[in-house]
Amino acid sequence: MRTLHDAIDLAVEVGPPVEGGPLRLFPLFVTGRAAPDYVPGPEAGPAGAITVEEQGDGAAVPELLLTSAAAVPLLLLEGETVLGNKQNRTLNVSVLCAPHVPTVIPVSCVEAGRWGAVQAVSHSPRLSPSTLRAAKTRSVVNSVRTRASKRSDQHAVWDTVAGYAARLAHHSPTAALEDVADAAAPDVAAVVEGLRPVEGQRGVLVVSRGGVVALDLFDKPATLAAYWDGLLAGYAFDAVSGRIGEATDDGAAGAATFGPSEAQAFLDHVFAAPATEATAVALGTELHFGDDDVTGGALVWDRAVVHMAAFGTVR
Repeated sequence: MRTLHDAIDLAVEVGPPVEGGPLRLFPLFVTGRAAPDYVPGPEAGPAGAITVEEQGDGAAVPELLLTSAAAVPLLLLEGETVLGNKQNRTLNVSVLCAPHVPTVIPVSCVEAGRWGAVQAVSHSPRLSPSTLRAAKTRSVVNSVRTRASKRSDQHAVWDTVAGYAARLAHHSPTAALEDVADAAAPDVAAVVEGLRPVEGQRGVLVVSRGGVVALDLFDKPATLAAYWDGLLAGYAFDAVSGRIGEATDDGAAGAATFGPSEAQAFLDHVFAAPATEATAVALGTELHFGDDDVTGGALVWDRAVVHMAAFGTVR
């Protein structure tokens, strides 16, 4: 099986880190092809250009039907959450949808206690927290490799949501991740306050005392900027929930001792991971990669890596 390095042509430079509470963020500067024009979800959503529906009478938990009215392709990220319909769901993979073409997208439920009357649709202002994204992505990678499917381990997703609720002692009547995240929003805001991408930055690698939290990388700085607030809210939610950022029992080096060389070593590990190519949900090609220590996925369109996400194993 070929590696991610064999499949994509990117050079990534790690910049000096910045601190955000228990998190350390490394800016990533990328040399690589930029994709043709597309619109990120945070820009298309407020303009009313996105319609997400159940699939008629045949509604199914792991799928939603998306149609874009944007003039150019629409990008939605793995980990974005669609609220409403019969239950809240989060995307399993990043998708680049052609205008006016209904597209079935693979999703995971993040509201285990509701499946009923369709509610008005909206989009969460935050991406799913990194621990949930990592668990979901790892199961999707396995599904792609073994069953040529992009379904997640739904029970693992529900268990992760329940863990967040338990840690924050917050009860949601429908076991909705969004309810728990709303309760944690003030603490999240305190962690991310003042953090902004720097000029030319196209990605970010986030670490905590437990290790690498997540890596998100894009084909252009404007896309990172569009998703910045949502990404950081997801990273920080893990921190304030106590899921990450705790000292390890053995006193292992934490975020404060994780420097650019360690960040580069993680990147090298990601690019050396075995990768499986799959036809994308809509435009482009997907790469699903991972081993025992890293997992992730990438969406490639017109030879450009539009979005890549990777997750480490937090110890």
